[in-house]
Formats: sequence, structure tokens, C-alpha cells
Amino acid sequence: MKPELLALLCSEAERAGGGLGPTATVEEIARLQALTPVPLPPDLLDFYRYIGGLRGNSGLQDAVLHTPADLLAAAALPAGQWDTLRSLGLVDMILWSWGNDRFEFDPASGEGLKQQHVDTLNANYAAFGWRVLEDGEAFEYLYFDRQGRFGRVFYHQDAFGEVVEDHLRPMLKLRPAPADFDTAIREFMAAASGPSFPD
Repeated sequence: MKPELLALLCSEAERAGGGLGPTATVEEIARLQALTPVPLPPDLLDFYRYIGGLRGNSGLQDAVLHTPADLLAAAALPAGQWDTLRSLGLVDMILWSWGNDRFEFDPASGEGLKQQHVDTLNANYAAFGWRVLEDGEAFEYLYFDRQGRFGRVFYHQDAFGEVVEDHLRPMLKLRPAPADFDTAIREFMAAASGPSFPD
């Protein structure tokens, strides 16, 4: 991890009254990898080893880069519980952020995603953090793909059609994520320092 990025994360967490860490153990990282078929990228592994996670509190729009410990604890909860994490797959992480209660992501809802779509998205893209927008009505998710590239997905609870058309359908064609780790984190942190109601 670049020293400049480490310094940025430290200063932003301190400014927002949030925090970093704890760092992850080798065993935790191995267990975390078992929650997704998408390989954990080397830069993210370095982040887990040397920083662990970030909580930005309200000063950074409740931005969070989840620690492996937190993710593993959520995955160990009983199946079917509202706060149980099913996997690191993009759809499963979106559902987890909403307490597993977004009916439109359920293929049985008929809202646009079929089961094979959900399976493809979860198998090829994994999320590891988010920030909260518009008084909790929207989230922006940080994700990575099988090529070790990173990106962001914006989802508003009243705009499911937009997230499908703008992000999920292109991703079903295995569209590569647009950024490297350094760029994605810098853009995410810059956005978290801005207005909670984007234009």
C-alpha cells in the first residue's frame, strides 16, 4: 500500500472522529476468501494486513471499509437472520447493508433480476465497503472483480431500475471494474467528504 494512501486514510478517519483497524490475521484472511469465489486482490490484502478497516462516522457519510473480523462475525450468524451475511458477493452485500430486506433483489419479485443474474453478479464481483447517502435512502458500494480491479455502485431505494441499467446489466456481461485500488479508495474518500445529497 502506498504511504500517501495510508496517510490519507489516517487523516480522514481522525478528522471524522472515526477509526482504523484492527488489522487482520492470516487465518482471518483465509476464512474471508472462503466467502467469495472472487480472488481477494493483492492491494486489498495489504489493506487488511496493515490497516484492517475504516469507520468514518457521520463526518464521512458513515463510510465503512469492513474489517475481515466484522465480515466473518456477520457470516457466522444463523442462516435467515436479518443481519446474517451470506457472502461477499455484490448482491449479497447490498442486501446485507439493508438488513437483508430489499425485495426487488429477490428473483421471485419479478423486478428484473433472475436467479442466474444474481448468481453471476455474486460470483464475479465482491463488495467490501460502502457509504450512506440521502439520509439512509441510498448507498454507494465499493467492489472488486476477478481481475483485481475496483469500482463503485450507487443504489437508491427508489431507483432499482437505474442501478440495474447503469451497473448490473453491464456487469452481467462481465464488464471490468474501472479503477485500481489507489484510485478507487481516493475517489471514495473524496466523495465521502462531499455532500450527502449528490446532484
